Amino acid sequence: MMVIKSFILTIITALSAVSCGPGFGDVSRDLSGGYEYLYEGSGASLEGPSWGKQIYPKVIDYDFDSTFIIVVQKPSLRHHKAFLYGKLSMEYGVFIDYEDENTLKIDVDFLQRYLFPDSILYRNMKSKGISTARSTADFNLMQSVIDSLFQYDPYYVDLFSRPVNYWIISHKEQNENDYVPMSKVYGPYSREDYLKKRKELGVPEELTLKLDEDGDK
Repeated sequence: MMVIKSFILTIITALSAVSCGPGFGDVSRDLSGGYEYLYEGSGASLEGPSWGKQIYPKVIDYDFDSTFIIVVQKPSLRHHKAFLYGKLSMEYGVFIDYEDENTLKIDVDFLQRYLFPDSILYRNMKSKGISTARSTADFNLMQSVIDSLFQYDPYYVDLFSRPVNYWIISHKEQNENDYVPMSKVYGPYSREDYLKKRKELGVPEELTLKLDEDGDK
């Protein structure tokens, strides 16, 4: 068990390097479930556990209690690509390191569910010859992979199909046995689908977003 925890801590340390803490003039606020609202030069985002799903800029409103966080976002393609590049670069490095040591398939449910859900993507990156040296060639190849994701991947196509997205983060699904309990992120949704989902999940009426009321920020 101590070996597993050390393994996870190593990954946490590596992935945490992707996003730095707030600097001068930045604003941060601790929310619930390990999430944080962060406003910095790159715009406002909601950041959770390092390998959990992040909500990238531009977050324009949010509300929360101990069980839910609701979010409205105007997605920025430029910011999203920059955030995604950092995240994929670091996770790909971890993937390569542990695949080389034949530990990628380590029998730890936590890692299988949260750390390597995109192993097919990383294998595709490896097949293109992307190394972990972060050379100019690696940067260009990584950018081509990211551009392809935004053009063809259904998730990213949907993400940028609307000017505004809604999200719901539910802490009900957290597994207390996980080394770092992870919340379930629902979205991105249109306003109509968001309202249906929040009713299904039982989000309290007291939690509101400005765009809930008048459709405009």
